[in-house]
Amino acid sequence: MNRDMSNPLICGVCMIKDAADLVPFLCGHYLRIGFDRLVFIDDGSTDGTYEALQSISRAGNKIIVEKTGDPVYRQKQVINEAANTAIADGYPIVFPFDSDEFWNIDAARIRIAAKGPGVFVGRWLHFVQDRGQTGFSRRGLLNVRYRAPVFADTSPETVERYERPFVCASMPKIGFRADGPVHIDWGQHQLLGNSWPTLADSLEVFHLPLRAAAAIDLRVALAERTLVGREPGHNWQARFFREATKAGKQAVVWASNSASKDGFLDLPGARVMLIEDRRLGLALRQAWRYMLLHYPAQMSRLPAGLSA
Repeated sequence: MNRDMSNPLICGVCMIKDAADLVPFLCGHYLRIGFDRLVFIDDGSTDGTYEALQSISRAGNKIIVEKTGDPVYRQKQVINEAANTAIADGYPIVFPFDSDEFWNIDAARIRIAAKGPGVFVGRWLHFVQDRGQTGFSRRGLLNVRYRAPVFADTSPETVERYERPFVCASMPKIGFRADGPVHIDWGQHQLLGNSWPTLADSLEVFHLPLRAAAAIDLRVALAERTLVGREPGHNWQARFFREATKAGKQAVVWASNSASKDGFLDLPGARVMLIEDRRLGLALRQAWRYMLLHYPAQMSRLPAGLSA
């Protein structure tokens, strides 16, 4: 157990499902930027995600893989349990992240800022996939070249009316340093309980919420579990994808939230110009190189069929 509080250890915690294409990038990214441990809780994947993580975890002690078979989506409880276990194990700095989120931070600077308990606040930068990317592909991830602008009037109502793209919203995400158990809110948007000082804000979280057209189906499946389970929190996004699919508007959703060849989102009645930004692609390339260097055998055994 680490008790050197002058050089505190950092743990990343992620609940993951059916993201085999993202596994090497997530592991490589967070280990490359200096995290000491990653804990993944697999939520019943069927595409080889669990097996890929398990293979990488056997090569060292930096990656821990667990499973949850709960039919109800219990993300908040699972993330809280994993985060509090990490703290008890001597990792006082914890960054929860979703499988499509890449914190753009440097671990050394995080440690310097974490002199005592408090929160790190980042905000989503939504990166946007090319419209021709229908299925999941590692190469497709590397080719992401745009991010969406943020509009203050992006809300459940404007998204549902197709007046604003879903990817033009932004919300805070948090990491933190704590010396005892914490209570993380649904979606890891805030830390509940005590009045937590801010250790750093305006951090960036590179987010690719729709990495292919097929990701809409994953969001719909998740929506069924999230809404049935009646978890507290902001479920409007889940409802949006579910209702759009029921209405046969998946193609409209994809066109509104993916990049045209000339760099626009195409709403039914308007076009939104995207911002050229290749930083996510660069970060993913660096993550891939890290994994090839440190986990060559495991990289050679990654599930096939995701490289087109």
